[in-house]
Amino acid sequence: MISKTYNRQYNTLSVLGTNGDDFYDYERDDRARYRRNGRNPQIWIEAGDGDDVIFGSDEGWETIHGEGGNDWLFLRGGGGQAWGGDGNDVLVGGRGGDSLLCGTGDDRAFGGRGNDYLRGDEGNDFLYAGEDDDQLAGGVGNDVIDGGEGTDTAIFGTARSRARYTINLSNQNWQNTGEGRDKLTSIENVITRQGNDLIIGNESNNNVRSGSGNDVILGLDGNDEIRGERGDDFIIGGRGFDDLFGGQGGDTFFLTEGFGIDHIKDFGIGNDKIVVTGAGIGEDFGMFNFGTSVVLMQGDDMLALVNNANVDDLNIDENVITRDPLW
Repeated sequence: MISKTYNRQYNTLSVLGTNGDDFYDYERDDRARYRRNGRNPQIWIEAGDGDDVIFGSDEGWETIHGEGGNDWLFLRGGGGQAWGGDGNDVLVGGRGGDSLLCGTGDDRAFGGRGNDYLRGDEGNDFLYAGEDDDQLAGGVGNDVIDGGEGTDTAIFGTARSRARYTINLSNQNWQNTGEGRDKLTSIENVITRQGNDLIIGNESNNNVRSGSGNDVILGLDGNDEIRGERGDDFIIGGRGFDDLFGGQGGDTFFLTEGFGIDHIKDFGIGNDKIVVTGAGIGEDFGMFNFGTSVVLMQGDDMLALVNNANVDDLNIDENVITRDPLW
């Protein structure tokens, strides 16, 4: 039998399932009994072993642990947490920003409305975030990572491995990302934790944070924000108006005539380099000071604005290099 402990002082309800196949629905079973002064209690549910079906409250903010077995966990409201545990589980978010944590097994998680966090962990998981701006982490295994609507972020490195991640947001097919063969759909942003990564954006306005390591980042189209963070990174904004941050280390920023105007926001004199490419780039290339920044020009076309720099510093030690096109 499912057991329940209610603490009137703190308005909390603990629900403990059995080692069998349990069905529990707070709204059906306990809302009338435990609701006080127009408020539901803070609900903590541990389903136990067995194949369980658990429904939270309409108001949300509960925590559901599926534990063992193949469970179905439903967060009706918003702001709740569902932990799948062992087994092949199905986790369904509610109306707000939920956390769906799949655990081991081949799990499925559906975020619904709100800014949700979906984590696959081990196994071959299916993550669908649904509406709004969500974060998805597939973890180890061959995962489907689908952001759905909104501006969504794929996170790599939650498994605490030191893999080299290779992530191409323009590739809609299965790809070897370093955590398995994953399929990325409707993903605009990427975060990696560590490793020497290769990250390629798409036509959207991408936000990329590559973590520690010597990374290569190509934004492609769109107005991107790229942060290399720690390590010696190669950063190519691509087409569009991009904000570029190298972070710590000796970073190289690549600019190409006709690819838009980039804003290099943390250029480090003596550590970082700017490589300017294009047909005949050396003939009409020029620089001039603009306040505390430097403007890089090719003829009448502006290439980039470099913060916290001056022309005299950029002219020495090959801080700016002009060369023929890379492609």
